[in-house]
Amino acid sequence: MLYRAESRKQVCGLLLYQAIVLLTIAQAVNEFIIKVGLKESNSEKRSRFTDLALSEEEWERVRLFCNLLQVCTRVILAQAIVNLFV
Repeated sequence: MLYRAESRKQVCGLLLYQAIVLLTIAQAVNEFIIKVGLKESNSEKRSRFTDLALSEEEWERVRLFCNLLQVCTRVILAQAIVNLFV
């Protein structure tokens, strides 16, 4: 029983870690794309670079996805705690 609870905690931790890493990487990539695009002298190429950056709507989707992962993590942890006492 305890083994199952521990493995669920590990899964939850991994999901949360992945969400944080995803958000951090996405932000870094976005900043990189913008910086490279701004250095480009050709306006067409600059436009192509800046179009690769995430829009506010896309960032909102990333945030919602991270929130969903956090909710899933809490549910799995709650189930693991309940299973400890059953």
